[in-house]
Amino acid sequence: MELAERLRGRFRLPLVIPIMDDWVSVLYKGGLLSPFQRRKKERLMQHLVDVSAARLAICDDMAEAYRVRYGKPFLSYQNAIDVGRWAQYAKTDLGVKRPVRAAYIGSILPFAQLESLIDCCTAIQALDSEGFPIRLDIYSPAFLAEQYRQRLVVGSAIALHDTINDDATFFRTMQEADILLLPVNFDDYTIEYIRFSMPTKVPAYLATGTPILAYGPAEVAQISYAASAGWGMTVTRRDTDFLRQSVRQLASDMQLRRQLSVRARDTAAERHDSRLVASAFQATLASAAKPKDA
Repeated sequence: MELAERLRGRFRLPLVIPIMDDWVSVLYKGGLLSPFQRRKKERLMQHLVDVSAARLAICDDMAEAYRVRYGKPFLSYQNAIDVGRWAQYAKTDLGVKRPVRAAYIGSILPFAQLESLIDCCTAIQALDSEGFPIRLDIYSPAFLAEQYRQRLVVGSAIALHDTINDDATFFRTMQEADILLLPVNFDDYTIEYIRFSMPTKVPAYLATGTPILAYGPAEVAQISYAASAGWGMTVTRRDTDFLRQSVRQLASDMQLRRQLSVRARDTAAERHDSRLVASAFQATLASAAKPKDA
């Protein structure tokens, strides 16, 4: 933040602040000098918000919370994709395979989704063991995921793979799955840190129309977004038995699957299509770049 302020002042540049995670709330909370560093951080953050030409948040919930916190308006911009380009991978047949195929694609971090993803593995393995054939494929960068292999691969129904490296395979994998998982940890630190975060994969999840199961605290933005927009089946209490029942329901209830798929694709087109988002984002930056007297 000090560097940003010095560059802004030295070159008289307009400043645009993009916030992706609520790191402001969790930084400098331990250690002898943390109270001093925290006060310094808070002063700097408020100053930069005050002098910025535009302020960007990663989702609507963050934009509103930061408006209240700092007394300045924030605009909400999430990740965007070209919906038309990837329409060929939209899921049209919502019938499930045997075994049912669930998938998780993305990072595995102890302060974000690890524990809830382990719950998903436990629930899915239990379903398979009790005679409901199902498989879960996890795709995550090996340097993040391999250290947790023993905790994740709790039985033959679970498979851990390295990350997907090309877009076509990424979309095809989501299309071929019967259920996509969106897990978030329930611990206090995770809630505080990623309360307002929005995974970059969410628009791609939505565009494919594969039914989504969102498992995590109701107050976290990605879970509340799934519930309020109706694009995901949400499980908002940490209960692996209830989670197991929810997975079974999502794999079996065709009306629910169709409803979630339609809402997901509609939301992708309305809120995440790059043809709409990019032009609005460019207009925001262009406006911020104009001299104040222009």
